[in-house]
Amino acid sequence: MEMRDDMYVNVQDLARGRPASEELSYENSAIERYHHQKTAEVDKAHTHAANPTKQNRGRRCYIVALVCLGLLCVLLLIATIVLWIMFTVEQDQLQSRLLNVTNERDQFKIHQPQKEAEYLQGIAAYLANTKQQGWKLFHTSLYHISSEENTWSKSRVNCQERGADLVIINSVEEQEFLVENLGHNRAWIGLTNINYEGIWKWVDGSALTTEYWNNGEPNNLNNHEHCAEFRGIPLKTNWNDRQCSEKEQWVCEKTVF
Repeated sequence: MEMRDDMYVNVQDLARGRPASEELSYENSAIERYHHQKTAEVDKAHTHAANPTKQNRGRRCYIVALVCLGLLCVLLLIATIVLWIMFTVEQDQLQSRLLNVTNERDQFKIHQPQKEAEYLQGIAAYLANTKQQGWKLFHTSLYHISSEENTWSKSRVNCQERGADLVIINSVEEQEFLVENLGHNRAWIGLTNINYEGIWKWVDGSALTTEYWNNGEPNNLNNHEHCAEFRGIPLKTNWNDRQCSEKEQWVCEKTVF
């Protein structure tokens, strides 16, 4: 009976093409590879568990990068909103200014003829009033020739009290106008060198450019003649320097406008 069983086993081994001892060896080899693979996996897991620093550092860098990117996006959004608000406000202001200018222009067009008429009426009334006070119109200036006599300084004060000053002669036409109205009379004009000897200036501080001095004048006689007077005819040589304390007539001048 035992022999028959052995024969049966041997027949099965022959049918499989390999002996039973070889099959057992193959199974043992598979088990060893499985244990070796598991051991490697366990060692790798222990290695990662023992050195977590590198992995945590990478995770922190990733989080910091995400936070920075988020903050940058927020800042860009805020800047965009601020710029948009500023642009909107400036645009509204420009539109408001343009509207105001347009309204002012339209009102000026409507009221311009009326304003011009009122202005001309005011000028006419002003000229009529000054004419009654003895003023004479020439070009754009009014002239007043005094009927009294006084020193150069007091004559100027009188002109200033009238809203004027001693006359400043800037052209030959103005010189001719004074000759026609003064004749042979003598009168103070607004020319002096009180501040600087030899440097003649008008009362408004402007330099002397057009001159009508008499022959040999100004001569600063006795070193006391520092004020200029108008001596009538002849036309182009009728200015003279004279002592400022002398008394004579004077000519005031003020502009119409």
